[in-house]
Amino acid sequence: MNTSNTSSFFQSADAQAKFARQAAKAGNKLGSPLQFQTKILHISNDLVDSNYVFIAESGSVARRVHVETGATSAVYRGHIAPVTKVVDLGDDRIATSSWDKTIRIFHKRTRETLKILDAHTDFVKCLLHVPALNLLLSGSSDSHIRAWSLSTYKCVYALKGHARGVESMALGPDNVLYSGGSESSIRRWNIGAERGQADGEPSWLHDTSVYSLLYNHETESLWTASADKTSRQLTVDTESKLVEETHFDHPDYVRDIIVHQGRLITACRDEDIRIFDIGSGKLLCTLQGHFSEVSSLVTTGNTLISVSLDATLRKWNLTPAGLQTHVKEQEAWTPAKEEKKEEDGAGLTAEEAAELEELMSDD
Repeated sequence: MNTSNTSSFFQSADAQAKFARQAAKAGNKLGSPLQFQTKILHISNDLVDSNYVFIAESGSVARRVHVETGATSAVYRGHIAPVTKVVDLGDDRIATSSWDKTIRIFHKRTRETLKILDAHTDFVKCLLHVPALNLLLSGSSDSHIRAWSLSTYKCVYALKGHARGVESMALGPDNVLYSGGSESSIRRWNIGAERGQADGEPSWLHDTSVYSLLYNHETESLWTASADKTSRQLTVDTESKLVEETHFDHPDYVRDIIVHQGRLITACRDEDIRIFDIGSGKLLCTLQGHFSEVSSLVTTGNTLISVSLDATLRKWNLTPAGLQTHVKEQEAWTPAKEEKKEEDGAGLTAEEAAELEELMSDD
């Protein structure tokens, strides 16, 4: 038998099994899903009206969406590739980034494109607004971080140090920037309005891509999400080095993280959301409902909002009573039992190839 034909047969069988499992799970109403047209890559809060959120879609658009009704109040168009991030700039503007290598600044209400920034030479993967410095920071697969003035829309400076793509950024105290790379490093930078520079040596605490970073002031620590299937809590020691305080294991890539009232909430590629008690490390609850990778999380009050490559937005009550209700609803709903198969990709790295295939596929 021809080897390539055998390979195609098994790939087809795996694809069919995955489709059947997702189809069986797709009809569930856990988390009161709001359905959209294309895969959702990112969600962020509307800083003015908590009834709304912004979502970034693989269909090259961003939206402003009412959390309860799902009504779209604005669609922001212009990108020609998946939109990776959308950030509210706190005034009448939002910023979006894309695989088309650009950043766009839109008027929030009129949807007018105010500025197109030819930002990078490869995918723009992450954005970070620094209000105190009036800067927008962008990280790219071209390995660079760029700082953009929100007054002139000019690139003020670039930070170079990552060997591969910049996946994530977070701002700590005293204008210390943390950045996570697809080569697994976390780097520290001292940033200002006109210049920035590296602060010490990079930390190599993960085995592969660092997808998300979050600095939490209550815990005074940096939280990470990685393709090495862990989320970690890091602190700065007396020598200004990042050290691990604890880590939380997962069965698959961890895509995003939230710290909320002493709990760590994680979004995972295995379609589940997990809630851990930070003090004990105990897994408190697993929220099921999404039928593809959970890509991004935000909270508003005691409500967790999750989005996924399944093109849905779901809402979860984080109060003890609310979580008990979610668990009971999950127990009452019994999906078809199918073994989840971890998929391998080919390309620059396994996780990057898997991401590319997932976002650009039609299923």
